[in-house]
Amino acid sequence: QGVIKVIAAATFYVKIEKYIFWCAGSVMVTGFLAVPSVNGSLPIRAEYFFDTTEGLKHNIALAIQVTGVVASVVAIKFMDSTVCHFCFYAVAQMKLLDSNYQHCQLKWPRASFSPKVRNFGDSSAVINTFVPFSPAEAEVPDDSFRKRFIACIRHHHRLSIIVDDINYFYGTSLFAQLCCSCSMICLIGFRLSL
Repeated sequence: QGVIKVIAAATFYVKIEKYIFWCAGSVMVTGFLAVPSVNGSLPIRAEYFFDTTEGLKHNIALAIQVTGVVASVVAIKFMDSTVCHFCFYAVAQMKLLDSNYQHCQLKWPRASFSPKVRNFGDSSAVINTFVPFSPAEAEVPDDSFRKRFIACIRHHHRLSIIVDDINYFYGTSLFAQLCCSCSMICLIGFRLSL
């Protein structure tokens, strides 16, 4: 039940983060669209190769700007939420790994591997077993401190590789996302202040 508590907490934080990001993105796009235009001006000041004060050309320019803002907000949301999801679930795995390091001694039983949730009534449950990360780890013949400790080291190494891969993959993407976020905040804030 302690394992379920750790995973449920990570899932709860992921859901909260998802709702906050969607609300913030919706407010940004709504704020962008709600700003009234004066004399046919567009929400974002830009130069186009055609006159944007006329009917159809104004609508085309407005559609381009709205599409750009919505695409930017959605891209930022997916980048941020992807990184946050990896972080929340990596933290949950680190907590389980920490518990396994504490329960390497044979006086603690090895838990069985069951993906089914049973009797999740106690929210203050504590992990009192050595938790397997895969079905193969649930049934280990001749269980020993050494085998448990090696399994912990193997999973610690696996998690560090996952984190390194995330850092490598998202390094440049996060820099681009930071630039997009700053430009979006500046553009919308500048427009709202006028």
